[in-house]
Amino acid sequence: MTLVTSIPLKDQQHCVLDGASWELYESLLAEPACQKFRITYNNGELEIMAPLPVHEVWRRIFSRLIDQMATDLPVSVVPLGSTAF
Repeated sequence: MTLVTSIPLKDQQHCVLDGASWELYESLLAEPACQKFRITYNNGELEIMAPLPVHEVWRRIFSRLIDQMATDLPVSVVPLGSTAF
């Protein structure tokens, strides 16, 4: 018997699912509706996060700072957004 617990998601920034499969992670990444979320996986722990507006503000501030530094210094920058390696 599986016990399902309801988690109130109001005011939640992220949720973590323990015991998730790699297949679930890959299927979420392939789902177009999930594109706006940040999804990470590590040893069965799946975290889904919806960035808050404050995250986007800081992302833009740092991006502009790095762009200006790359302009002032002879440094090449490749903007890849939220791509993770």
